Amino acid sequence: MSPTRPNLGDGSPADPVLLQGSATVEVNDLLAAVGELTITTQRIRFRPNRVENLVGLAAAFDDPVDAISGFEITGARHRLEVRSASRTVRFMGDVVPGVYGALQALAEVASGEVKAEHLGFRLVPASLCRGPVMHPGALVFTGTRLAFVATGFLDSLVGVHALTEIPVGAITNLTLSGRLDPRIEVGTVGARLIFACADAANQYERAVAWLAEHLPGPMVLGGAAATGPVATELDRVIGPYRGLGALAEAPLMFTPAVALSANSPATPGWLFVGAESMVWLPGPTPSVARPPVSLPLGRERWIWGEPAAEIRADREGIPYRWVTRLGVPFRQALFEQVERIRKRIALAWASSGTGVIADGQNRRDSYRVQVMEQGQPAIGIWVATEGEFRQLSCKIIELSLGGCSIRTAAQLPLDLLARVDLAESGRVCSVRARVAYTRQGMHDQRSVAGLVFIEPPSDFDTVLRHMWMSLQQQQLKRLRGGGEPT
Repeated sequence: MSPTRPNLGDGSPADPVLLQGSATVEVNDLLAAVGELTITTQRIRFRPNRVENLVGLAAAFDDPVDAISGFEITGARHRLEVRSASRTVRFMGDVVPGVYGALQALAEVASGEVKAEHLGFRLVPASLCRGPVMHPGALVFTGTRLAFVATGFLDSLVGVHALTEIPVGAITNLTLSGRLDPRIEVGTVGARLIFACADAANQYERAVAWLAEHLPGPMVLGGAAATGPVATELDRVIGPYRGLGALAEAPLMFTPAVALSANSPATPGWLFVGAESMVWLPGPTPSVARPPVSLPLGRERWIWGEPAAEIRADREGIPYRWVTRLGVPFRQALFEQVERIRKRIALAWASSGTGVIADGQNRRDSYRVQVMEQGQPAIGIWVATEGEFRQLSCKIIELSLGGCSIRTAAQLPLDLLARVDLAESGRVCSVRARVAYTRQGMHDQRSVAGLVFIEPPSDFDTVLRHMWMSLQQQQLKRLRGGGEPT
């Protein structure tokens, strides 16, 4: 049986099918009937196979979903009991997780927890891992919770619950652990559940996307001040974080989000955007061990490539990635806010003529200018290897009056000595440098390193300043002309 998000079923756009396939219904303690089950947004119907129908094992039924008064998984044999005013039906076997998912999704819409256009659920066959023992069942993802429905006959005898439900807001992290046999770990306050399933890496990515899509909490987009219930909920969420010294600005944008990292768990929380900075608030509650992270909008290196819904930034060589509940609209609004600040800073530089911008977000001695892939300056990088300098194949990412950042094929060691050559008008000026930070790339596997210039001589400084101002002018033209930065 393959449950999906709603699709047109029975030729009726008003009543899409949630679940359809073979099902087994308990007749009594000794007998069961097999037939065709269909659950739509409005009805639940069961048609026994011809043999069962002829011998009277089970009667067909076709009831409105609104008539269902309750459903639960009961007993050591893990039956799903569906109750209505006219009958009680007990489903058994592999169909139980799917029926639970469909009825739970419908119940969430009926209660108003989930909007009707978001009705749906996803079923993933999986096993709950308890040490070396694996208990078969299925993970069920709905709009408000993650559930594990056990299907093993003897599981209840060893303490495995027939149904384990985790509200979305109670999830503290998701982890993909293990290399040879990867498992999905779901962290909650005081507990950690481990699941094995086919294609675990892909299912983990989908679980992270599901978590970001369904995280509870207020959402603000568009720069207008929040009012009414949204403002009340916003104050409830961010109030405890103010005690950690964060959030000095008024919120212009706010969304639940999940922080992603190559070597750390995916962690839910919130992204708070003010006039000058974006602040990451790790959830589900404030903690001194996990303080907020503030990224000035005009100073950090923002990356606007694919995936289109991700927020990515690079701060002093440390990569940050988020996927948000608001998705692409939030990223577009953030991009526009960053561009407004960058234009302001670039125009201030152009009018100052000093090469130093008096701006609260520029805490360096000089402004960093991004270097386009197609506009590489005449800069040569040489690194000390076995007592001599050898030229390094690299791309310049950013340049300032105090150093530069580069992308290389291999990761460079910290404090490695280097020589930087600038070429202009037929002459070459050089300066010593050292590797101040380095990290391994996450996507293209190329390394990023930051070099700091060591006591640059006057001729080098003159050539550098001319090159740096030329790159600034190119950047200013791009900013005035619009378009996403690379």
